[in-house]
Amino acid sequence: MRALINNLDREKVVMILEWCKKNFGKSKYYDDFPSLRVCRSTGSSYYPKGDKQLFGTHRYGLITIYLGTHTSMKDLCKTVIHEYKHYLLSDEKYESIMNRLEKKGYSDDDIYEKHPHEKKCKEFENKWGDICFNELRRKLYKK
Repeated sequence: MRALINNLDREKVVMILEWCKKNFGKSKYYDDFPSLRVCRSTGSSYYPKGDKQLFGTHRYGLITIYLGTHTSMKDLCKTVIHEYKHYLLSDEKYESIMNRLEKKGYSDDDIYEKHPHEKKCKEFENKWGDICFNELRRKLYKK
């Protein structure tokens, strides 16, 4: 899948991340704001089979955004906000819950759907994604 918009770039992701920092502050689990990695790919290599595409990830203070998966600026805003919410939450607790769900025999897809952190992050992106997009719209579409 190729991105339907061609003007996605690191600067736009940084702009959205700065918006998140301003509006949501720093995580109580980290000394610093999150680091950022931006990839032009879809992130499908993250999965061994390569059958899924990622929008983004957060792991221990590093937010990774996969531009190749996004089809709109609004989606990009939602992804950065989703991953920022992960940064605001505890990675150790995330992993603990994930391990518990794996031991119960849940598949990766089921874990994603049932994990309370994922639910919180989805709600957070739905609440703030449009607001972020509307506040940054003019800047996001500048070349």
